[in-house]
Amino acid sequence: MKITKSEPNTANGSTYNSVTIETGKTSYSILQVTGKLNYVSVRKLGSPWISPGKEFKSFAEAQANYKSAQVKTILLMAEESLTGSFKVHVENMDSGKKLKGGVFTTKGAADKFKRSLKKQLELINHGGYIVNYNKRLELFTNY
Repeated sequence: MKITKSEPNTANGSTYNSVTIETGKTSYSILQVTGKLNYVSVRKLGSPWISPGKEFKSFAEAQANYKSAQVKTILLMAEESLTGSFKVHVENMDSGKKLKGGVFTTKGAADKFKRSLKKQLELINHGGYIVNYNKRLELFTNY
């Protein structure tokens, strides 16, 4: 996975921060706008159709809109890259509902919380994901 962060731009009273994340053959451009305007735009690159992307009020709303674990992980990584915070949360695989989670300023604190969730909810590493298939739970981080 390759992450490329662009320099912030300021225009019309808003700051535009973007990051491009490449995973395999797929690339996504995530734009965060703060200031006079506030939104997050998610755009899949490499499509023959030119599209401005889908706009959301926040990263949380964007993540709730997608079912794919890969896209959710990409959004979490983009958020960490753009905001500098570390997030850990557990979702129900079927409904996408967040059950437990936290936001941390250091990676060490986030890792400690992640380890406690893995133990408490009996989560295992499986194929690059942290899951409990019996309870239909999946753990996500943005780092």
